Amino acid sequence: MQRVIWFSVVSPVAFLLVMVIALTCCAQSNPPVNGTSTAVQKLRDSIDANNKSVQHLIDLRQYTEARELAILTVKRARGINYINGEGNAHLNLSSIYYAKRRFSESELEGKQALALFSNGSGRAWALIRWGQAIWARSDFHGAVTAFGKAQGIFTAMRDSSGIGASSSLLALAEEERGNYDKSFQYAIEALNFHAEEANVALGQLYADVGDYETALDFYGRIKDSSLKIQNYLKVGEVYSLKDDFEHAKYYYQSYLSTLNKTDKYDFSKPYTLLGEMYVSMGKYDTALYYLNTALTGFKQVNDNNWVMRTLLELGKTYNTLHRPKQASVYLKELLSSASQSGARQYVLEANYLLYQIEESRGNYKSAYAHLKEYTSLNKVIGITQSARKLAFFKASAQLAQAKLKIDLLNRDKQLQVEELKSVSQQRMFMLIGVLGLCLIFGVLIRNAYLKRKNADHLRQLTQNELQIEKLENTKKLAELEMQMLRTQMNPHFIFNSLNSINRFILQNNKTDAAEYLTKFSRLVRMILQNSQNTIITLEDELNALRLYLELEMLRFDNRFSYNLTIENDVDISMIKVPPLIIQPFVENAIWHGLMPKETPGLVEIVITEADNMLITKVSDDGVGRAQAVPEENNHVKNHRSYGIDLTTQRIKIMYNETPSKAPVTINDLTDTEGNPAGTEVILILPICYD
Repeated sequence: MQRVIWFSVVSPVAFLLVMVIALTCCAQSNPPVNGTSTAVQKLRDSIDANNKSVQHLIDLRQYTEARELAILTVKRARGINYINGEGNAHLNLSSIYYAKRRFSESELEGKQALALFSNGSGRAWALIRWGQAIWARSDFHGAVTAFGKAQGIFTAMRDSSGIGASSSLLALAEEERGNYDKSFQYAIEALNFHAEEANVALGQLYADVGDYETALDFYGRIKDSSLKIQNYLKVGEVYSLKDDFEHAKYYYQSYLSTLNKTDKYDFSKPYTLLGEMYVSMGKYDTALYYLNTALTGFKQVNDNNWVMRTLLELGKTYNTLHRPKQASVYLKELLSSASQSGARQYVLEANYLLYQIEESRGNYKSAYAHLKEYTSLNKVIGITQSARKLAFFKASAQLAQAKLKIDLLNRDKQLQVEELKSVSQQRMFMLIGVLGLCLIFGVLIRNAYLKRKNADHLRQLTQNELQIEKLENTKKLAELEMQMLRTQMNPHFIFNSLNSINRFILQNNKTDAAEYLTKFSRLVRMILQNSQNTIITLEDELNALRLYLELEMLRFDNRFSYNLTIENDVDISMIKVPPLIIQPFVENAIWHGLMPKETPGLVEIVITEADNMLITKVSDDGVGRAQAVPEENNHVKNHRSYGIDLTTQRIKIMYNETPSKAPVTINDLTDTEGNPAGTEVILILPICYD
């Protein structure tokens, strides 16, 4: 895989050795093209060696020497019509120019490599080099197209390294375009191929949605030393967003220490990030020095993405310092550049700041124009931000579900190992028994009664041990079945909730969508944490239940209310129950009892304790089972109580030890005239404290 790699220390001996080899190869005179095949092959081998030497020089960040040798290699390969050698030399030149932030030249070298490679991995890497160059110039659509074609070639070749690299780039490019579902899908796909770049992509995606701890976790998983150095800036930026400026400064300085001081353009990106950090710290003079220096560097290499980011930060800083004239100059330049490249977020922020500046200067007509543009674009971006968060939660749920499946498979494998171990132990016990019998027979041959008694005793011990092992294996199997049922239940509830969030977003109801999304994220966190345990405290179960009821009330426009009563003698902080054991019955009461009802309804949950049993009563004043609305009713269409069935299975497994007691009882409620007046469910669980 061709890749620009960065190192902080250059070994003089290694460098001189590489240069001697390269110059030796270059010093050889070109034989005639019509020479022997052996001579041509030797020349091709020397060209391949030159390309490897160039890659090593790139690794050492010796770009001037690498460029000179790459240009010579292009000429030599072209002289003998060695297409593969010339194409790889152009790829090396594209990498060199990209590292030097000379994106136009990097794009040109990528195109020349594309013209030489008609298929295979060479064409795929040429597409990636070309896509990176045009991405730096804000052509996101073209970059995605190029990365997608490269991924298709790598997939056909079953090149897992190439698939991982192209999927990681697609994840970041789709995130720039606002396609967050695709972005997370590509990142997870890259992770499946164990690509180091996947950790980079997921780190940036989680940082963009504000989950800084998870972002730092993914960055910390990177083992490749070159990628670690490249991501010093990303790690520093995350710490800066967390207001941990000491750690941020440490990573920025670590990156700067790896740069060649003669390459001043390499300092632009860390200078912008340092400027942003000093703005957050209130050190505006220092920030302006770094930002203005960075802007000059970015403009000289035509790095439009970072030009826009630096212009925005300069505009904000001058506006904070009450210097509207300078702020306006930078913001108008930003607005022009962002409008041309389609960077909507920059257009939005530039319009809002210009509206504030123009209003403070009394230019109300201009201020109104900027405010109008900001308001129009903010509606679109507001929906886009909600879509980003929704994609984030979907991906988090997929990752958590995948982890649970892996854990279950590992437990199955562990159970098989234990079963094999049990068989081995049985054989050993049988061998010991036989040896024991032989020993007793030899010593006590004259006493038949004692021999028989000892034999019976040993046989009984063996049977008891086998019975104990069988019971232990049965108990472990039951625990695995319980975990599998919990794994099936969690996605059921998450699916229903995500549908509700999607409806709010489609209705452009941003207030309710934001409120629902905040509560839902808390509930998802509770469910994912609780699902890791076989049992949780009753207090945690009730907290999750309250949050679920509040979500359902918001979802159905408060068409029902609820009462939760806990008797004084019930210690909810100590009593343990399986997670999500009450919620399915409450959900059933809402959907099948209250939703068909035309008037507001009520759900009552009462928690009591009797005879060392925990009794939970869930009752509603709905239509009752006898009057339940059929499947065609609009409120309950396509809704089935998978949760009730799964919960009943969980309770049956748990009640294997006390089969005489009925765990769930359902009663139909009636009024004084005998008409249906709701349903009552009584759930009885044994009290457990550990």
